[in-house]
Amino acid sequence: MEKVFTVQYLGNPIYKYLIAIAVALVGVIFLLVGKRWTAKRLRSIGKKADAPFFTFLSTILVTTTLPVFYYLVFIIALTPIDMPQSWRDIVNAIGSILLTVAIIRFVTATIVFGVQNYARKHPENTAQIQGLKSLTSIVKIVAWTLGIVGVMKSLGYDINGILTGLGITGIAVALASQKILGDLFGYFSILLDKPFEPGDFIVFGEYSGTIEKIGLRTTRLRSLTGEQLVIANSLLTESSIRNYKRMVQRRALFQLSLPFDTPLETLKAIPGIVQEIVDRNPDLEFSRAHLSSIGTHSFIYDIVYWVDKRDYMAYMDAQQAINFGIIEAFRDKGIVFAFPTQKVITPSSAPKSIT
Repeated sequence: MEKVFTVQYLGNPIYKYLIAIAVALVGVIFLLVGKRWTAKRLRSIGKKADAPFFTFLSTILVTTTLPVFYYLVFIIALTPIDMPQSWRDIVNAIGSILLTVAIIRFVTATIVFGVQNYARKHPENTAQIQGLKSLTSIVKIVAWTLGIVGVMKSLGYDINGILTGLGITGIAVALASQKILGDLFGYFSILLDKPFEPGDFIVFGEYSGTIEKIGLRTTRLRSLTGEQLVIANSLLTESSIRNYKRMVQRRALFQLSLPFDTPLETLKAIPGIVQEIVDRNPDLEFSRAHLSSIGTHSFIYDIVYWVDKRDYMAYMDAQQAINFGIIEAFRDKGIVFAFPTQKVITPSSAPKSIT
């Protein structure tokens, strides 16, 4: 029996292979038991805490960590066996590939989980979610490309030619698609800086409208007249934008004109009358009312107040309510508005000269 264990096979006695098999079996059983216990523990904790996070940990355990541990068990099991250098190179290559794949999967899975978690907590931010998903796809492509190049380098391949080719190709693509890349970078600039979001009413240059969709290349607006405007993202990032949806208050300014024959007491009472009308509305804040100038045919008042609502229709409704209130108050008090007049002098009404 002892002779059987000492029989040589591929340069190693049989008992070394048996030890390697035993170590591998013990290691695999230990990992399987540990996997089941850890998964059960994570599920138990997940019921009391953030379930998606512990589901993510379970996924990471199975897809990234466990294959690396299996490889380590395999390496430990092969320790007592003498192998040719070529075989060890193959084992090391497998290890490099597994480790690279594990790192890439861990990084990409973490990013995907972060995006999904953000989408779950902020489902209303559709533009940001779409942008993050697009950015995740780009990160995956870059990560796998770098991983493949890194594995090839670790295996002894000359990657200088590949890197040179990638560089030349990248430059050519960048020159050929400069406009597209500008719009793409503009999209990520909008995503990160958030100068506007879907539903915001913006004005830039000669264009204005409500944001409907923010895409990778273009942003779509709905104008006040109903047509859809498709604007390049690069143009938006290079323009000065007024976002009316971000206004905390809206300022209302208008003028009142009273005729020259209005009594002085009435002129002095106008600011108080207007303030009383504005103060009736809880969404308005009175600022000032002054007799600002004396025109060619009337006294002119500047009236300023603030509307504590960002919505444009609410702003217009508030202005309408104030206008109706002023008309009603002026009629009750016998105050009339000025209007342009002309004095016509006929020959019969002209003053006669004394001779």
